[in-house]
Amino acid sequence: MFIEVYNSCPPLNSLDDQIIVSDNECGNEAGDVCTFSCKRNYQVIGTAEISCLPNGQWTRQQPICIDPSIRCTPQLTAPVNGFFIDECLSFGNFVCRFGCIQGFSLLGSSAVRCDATTRSWSSNAPQCVPQQVNCPALSTPPNGVKDGSCNGYDSFAASTCNFFCNAGYQLQGMRVLTCLNNGAWNGNVPTCVRVVLACPALPTPVNGIITGVCGNNSPPGSTCNFSCRPGYRLIGQSALRCNSDGTWNANIPQCQALTCSRLRTPENGQKTGNCENGTPVGSQCMFICNPGFETIGQAVLICQSNGRWNADEPRCESAIPTCSALDAPEYGTKAGVCDEGAPVGSTCTFFCNNGYRLRGEQRLVCQPDGSWDEEIPICIRQVITCRELRPPANGAIQGTCRAGAMAGSRCLFSCTPGFQIQGEPILTCLANGQWSSISPTCIPLPRVTCSELRPPPNGITSGMCESNSSVGSQCSFSCNPGFRLLGSAVLTCLSSGAWNGITPQCIPITCPQLRPPSNGFASGMCENGSLPGSRCTFSCNPGFNLRGSGVLICLLSGQWNNNPPTCAAVPTTTCRGLQAPQNGVLAGMCGENSPIGSRCSFTCNPGFVLQGSSILTCLSNGNWNSLPPLCITQEITCPALDRPENGIRLGTCQEGAPVGAICRFRCEPGYTLLGKRQLVCQVDGTWDEEVPECREVGRSCPSINPPLFGSVTGNCNPGVENGICIFGCNTGYNLVGTPVLVCLRNGSWSANPPSCRRGRQGCRVPILGTGVIMGYCNTAIGGLCYYGCRYAGVSKRRVDYLYSPNAATSESRSSYLVCREAGQWTGSRIICRPRFPFLYGISFAG
Repeated sequence: MFIEVYNSCPPLNSLDDQIIVSDNECGNEAGDVCTFSCKRNYQVIGTAEISCLPNGQWTRQQPICIDPSIRCTPQLTAPVNGFFIDECLSFGNFVCRFGCIQGFSLLGSSAVRCDATTRSWSSNAPQCVPQQVNCPALSTPPNGVKDGSCNGYDSFAASTCNFFCNAGYQLQGMRVLTCLNNGAWNGNVPTCVRVVLACPALPTPVNGIITGVCGNNSPPGSTCNFSCRPGYRLIGQSALRCNSDGTWNANIPQCQALTCSRLRTPENGQKTGNCENGTPVGSQCMFICNPGFETIGQAVLICQSNGRWNADEPRCESAIPTCSALDAPEYGTKAGVCDEGAPVGSTCTFFCNNGYRLRGEQRLVCQPDGSWDEEIPICIRQVITCRELRPPANGAIQGTCRAGAMAGSRCLFSCTPGFQIQGEPILTCLANGQWSSISPTCIPLPRVTCSELRPPPNGITSGMCESNSSVGSQCSFSCNPGFRLLGSAVLTCLSSGAWNGITPQCIPITCPQLRPPSNGFASGMCENGSLPGSRCTFSCNPGFNLRGSGVLICLLSGQWNNNPPTCAAVPTTTCRGLQAPQNGVLAGMCGENSPIGSRCSFTCNPGFVLQGSSILTCLSNGNWNSLPPLCITQEITCPALDRPENGIRLGTCQEGAPVGAICRFRCEPGYTLLGKRQLVCQVDGTWDEEVPECREVGRSCPSINPPLFGSVTGNCNPGVENGICIFGCNTGYNLVGTPVLVCLRNGSWSANPPSCRRGRQGCRVPILGTGVIMGYCNTAIGGLCYYGCRYAGVSKRRVDYLYSPNAATSESRSSYLVCREAGQWTGSRIICRPRFPFLYGISFAG
């Protein structure tokens, strides 16, 4: 006897604004049908009629009644890196639900309800913040290597680390370790164990000879040499080496009988005998010319024991002598009878382009023996040079200064200590054979001393730092506790009367940035540059507990007093187990009863690609956030690679290159390769590196002397390619021009050297609005003023203000200003805003 059992459906919610209309008074037994309608001036949202199924489930969710005149403001928008779950309307009693894309989690409430009474949302829309889990760094096994994401900082969830052993060693343990979602590896680091095996005996090939260590039980590293008897050639490697795994490194070679290649039939002639491919040793091939032509070369060729013919193929030439074609010289032309078959007595005349002259005979004549009477002449450039330059008294020269200097050559002048250059320090040889200016002279310098150096704010000086310090004096700088030195700790007085650098600064010791924990947030002074004594407070989202210290303090050492805490989920509901897709695998928390927040990762076998989300997350309703993905077949190829400028590419580089294909690159003479010499097509359809570039071999730039009342530092004497030369001025002088010059590839500087001009002594203390000076503010020319944001009270609660860019623009804001020569501060002033305005009900305009 079979009894059919039906389950009851869950009872429906009752709302004052909702009326149920049904003959059976809307029961919740199988087959019951409930029809919904709303009171006057109300509107149904959802399906108006639902039925109770035998499995105890309603066919649709219960609808709600809304008053279209009641709306909540403002209209909610999906968070960055997030989305709405179902539709989000701003009518009274409507609930908007939120979710985040892969790699992000919600910060705030996942559901926000429009209150019909207050016409406001129950809370602010949540945010989607990044998730990041790292596994610890893995060590390299002795006698082995590791490859992949093994170093901790690059070891994220689902990343892998591969292990390999050196030659003669065998891996014991897992070859590939995977980083799990809980921040741990799925196994231990393997070990490499030495393997010593002997190789078997090698046989002698037919018509061959072996020498060396070739017998049974040959030890690793042994070498067996192969050669062939006369008349045979070796096919394969001539030497085999015994590997540490007991195998020879290649197959046994063979001895193949030598034969000669096919001979071509001469034009205007014939051949007979054994003349084709595979001709055996000792065979003959005979050549005969047609009437009116004579044989040039041997008429009978013999195949020798080395597999080569005893001479080159002969040719058949006309019995009437003619001359061969003549080419025009480079940078020149030809005229007359100069082509192939020129008759005896013909003449060919040669001419050169402007700026070139002819070396050799201008006119050639075809001789009776079929040859021209002279070699083809060449065209050489007419060279214009400059006269010799001599060093000035108390000075020296370098560069191309001798007689015969070519156009474009440069001669550099410098003076001995105690003298300075008067005139142009660099002369250039022009195209008209004249130098660009007259030679400069060296004039004596007045007695040189350096100006006084003052201690920086929050710092002290020691040594020879006073006014009128002599050349060679040194001034040392140090900072007070809680500050560190930015710049050179020791400055030296130069012969130019300038110190060899600018006064260093003492900047506060600060702590690095602290990031909010996953499923939590941080408040207080947590950003990069936090001063000693700053406090950073941590808290977790609903459903998570804090593990670790809730408040961290920045110490005088520049480190936080403890490690950042984490947020652990409080187990409530669990999700069902997931199965691996066909042709794929899964990893992570994927089994039955997976707790809320569990993540299950999917990957496909080689040759297959994932269709769908690669990571599924267990939601608070006990469901996974998406359907499991599939693994589908896809042919993987790599795109075409471009040829680098001034270079060439070799190998498989075109569109559709298969996995494992190699593309090689090489540069033309005068250029050097910057990047990998060969690229490999990977299993994900991408090349393992970017295309390299061919960079011209660089040249040096001329030396730069310090400006009057100033100094230079860096690569200035002489300059090197991409090197920089930094200029500074003495106290009381301002820099006019570019402060930093770069040595370009063509051997010239990026701009003219600047000069030092007497100017203002400093800037006024800046007005920062909502900002506050952080530690100190140097108002001298070239000084820095560091500043940040302060705390302020709102509604009797502490609000954490944050250094933030202007929301209306995308430009980044600097946290310091620089005092310029005009007595003005440069650099954008920051805007200070509440870091978490939604926690305190604060709104502001960008």
